[in-house]
Amino acid sequence: MASEQNRTDLDAIGIDVGGTKTEVYFQTDDGFMSRTFPGGNVREQSTSHVAKLITTALQSCAEIDLSNAPRICVGAAGAGTADVQEDLFRELVRATQLAPRHLMVTSDARVAHKAAFGGEDAGVLIIAGTGSGCYAFEEERLIRAGGWGPALGDPGSGRSLGWAACRHLLSHIEAGTRDGLAVTMEWHLLGSKDNADISDILDLVYQKGYAISDLAPVLLHAMETSRVARQIVAEECRQLAEQALRIAGKLALQPHVFALTGGLTRHSGYLDVLTQALAARAPDAVITVSTRSPAEGAFEFAKEL
Repeated sequence: MASEQNRTDLDAIGIDVGGTKTEVYFQTDDGFMSRTFPGGNVREQSTSHVAKLITTALQSCAEIDLSNAPRICVGAAGAGTADVQEDLFRELVRATQLAPRHLMVTSDARVAHKAAFGGEDAGVLIIAGTGSGCYAFEEERLIRAGGWGPALGDPGSGRSLGWAACRHLLSHIEAGTRDGLAVTMEWHLLGSKDNADISDILDLVYQKGYAISDLAPVLLHAMETSRVARQIVAEECRQLAEQALRIAGKLALQPHVFALTGGLTRHSGYLDVLTQALAARAPDAVITVSTRSPAEGAFEFAKEL
């Protein structure tokens, strides 16, 4: 077992549990490594389920030996409160047999902010992935807007884009019409089925395990030819930008500083629309895209344990 006096970055592990995927980030003698596994959300599933996802991911990495007492930081989607973090912490200590001093559990927002800003209270982080939310830290105090979760809705997120696209299709089915976007969504959902009705769509999207966020890439691709698709994405990004501005107004930073992260920000069309929505409301703002993954932020926290 590694001694406390002989610790190096080689025993630090950063884990980001997102709604779609879990990333495990660590360093070996050959360099930095990243492994991806299924994701989860503590608010949608139990802490024991998410703890099992994390433990399975660690055990699946041949380079990681839990018996060597690694230092691990976990940033988990849905773990935005102290109670949830403590529950997940206990589950992980039980599952991994790690010493509590070698484990840190926090929110996915905290590790993403660390990755984007290096631990400095330097601006507002905007997450746009399966879920969304806006976060800043001022002397370790969390300031947030959005990140409400799937039940209340996260504007600009993959889920919210998916539901908006689905509502558009349902409205056209009710009216007995189809525009280009409705045809695209109907084909994606049902294939070549003739005479689709509302029950066909509802049965599909409400079946257990269906990921409405899977419609987001279809909607984003449709932006190339569909004015309606562009309008839907623009409205979602407008709402997300408004959340970010609510936080920025509470910070002393001038000009406002925003860092964007999350899977949707890798789509150029979405990124352009969100950037334009921010610039329209804060023309002097500094807007960047984080080049480091949240798991890298978790890795930085793990090194400090």
